[in-house]
Amino acid sequence: MSRKRHRVQPGPDREQFLGQLVQEYNSTKDLEAKQQVLANLANFAYDAINHDWLWQVYAVDVFLDAIEQPDPLLKEFGMGGLTNICRDPQHSHYILSKPENIEKIAAIVVSNSQRPCTTDAVINAMVALMFLVNESSRPVIVTPALKEGLLRLQDPQTDKRINTIATLFLTDYFQT
Repeated sequence: MSRKRHRVQPGPDREQFLGQLVQEYNSTKDLEAKQQVLANLANFAYDAINHDWLWQVYAVDVFLDAIEQPDPLLKEFGMGGLTNICRDPQHSHYILSKPENIEKIAAIVVSNSQRPCTTDAVINAMVALMFLVNESSRPVIVTPALKEGLLRLQDPQTDKRINTIATLFLTDYFQT
């Protein structure tokens, strides 16, 4: 029995494909299409091999834009993408270079019913902030407002995962 080798059809390279996803996110008006494209970008951000390509196509700006949108799934997928890339030095430097980027992420942690967020968005926001804390970023991230939001998340009515991560964040960064 002979084996035939499967050959991949020629197509766009990874950077080009990611660029097409970014372009589609920015140009589409259809919410479901935006959600799907953003979920795909966030999944690519999970693998560090894609971080340079994501940098080249400005995916970080798409993720930052998404977390400001009213749709909870856009916030969730945008926050997932940010959490996935924020360990990469060039992405973390970019995120930290503008205090408003940290404010956008922290807003998800301290959000209220006026800005609904999914459980995963809140978890990812807390994890991203923990990843981004360093000597120079600490004063911008570890703030009284964030502490207040984290303390609220310790409420027994809060999702157990959120409660646990909020407790870890407070213990590790606020010495409570």
